[in-house]
Amino acid sequence: MSEKYCKLNKIITILEMFILIIINIILKNNWLEGLILILEFMIVRTILGAKHYENRYECFLMTMAVMTSIFLILKISFVLALISTLFAAINLSDSKIPRKSTKKLLEEGFMYKPKGGTKYKLIDDYIETYPNSEELLEFENRLKSCGDGRTYDIYKMRFRERNEYNESLSLENIEAKTGVNQRRIVEKLDNILLSFKVFCNLPTELDKK
Repeated sequence: MSEKYCKLNKIITILEMFILIIINIILKNNWLEGLILILEFMIVRTILGAKHYENRYECFLMTMAVMTSIFLILKISFVLALISTLFAAINLSDSKIPRKSTKKLLEEGFMYKPKGGTKYKLIDDYIETYPNSEELLEFENRLKSCGDGRTYDIYKMRFRERNEYNESLSLENIEAKTGVNQRRIVEKLDNILLSFKVFCNLPTELDKK
């Protein structure tokens, strides 16, 4: 995800936290207990791998509904609210891709995550989550040994290298570095994406048909 989208996501998350804190105060709950519940929800989702909405309004409504319900439980019992928050966070997480880190708490904690991606987002997300996994390294080694050389170079430039803004290299940058025209680059990237899905046993467009 580009820096622009990361900043937008963090701003929206901070805004949602502020609104939730106000809701908790309006309900006359202990502000510290409310803050603990908010952080618990965010941390658990971030560690397990958060599910997201790309529509910010759906995100806002879902977050407010879930946390307001938890704040109402808080009026009865803090322990019960802690347990309810844990279950809610687990149910709204994607345990297939656990992140095991809280470094991206402001990006992953709540429901919204702007799309800001491409059809290669699957690979981008996997590399972001598992940059040095055995499966990914094996795929890269096979790509390097079985490809034509240019294919691996294009893969590395598109998915592994970053520019000064921490964004993936553009087609123009890759073309300038490799001498391969952009149409051929896209063809190779599409083949890489298909190979990645097959290698990782993920559904392809052919499977959907």
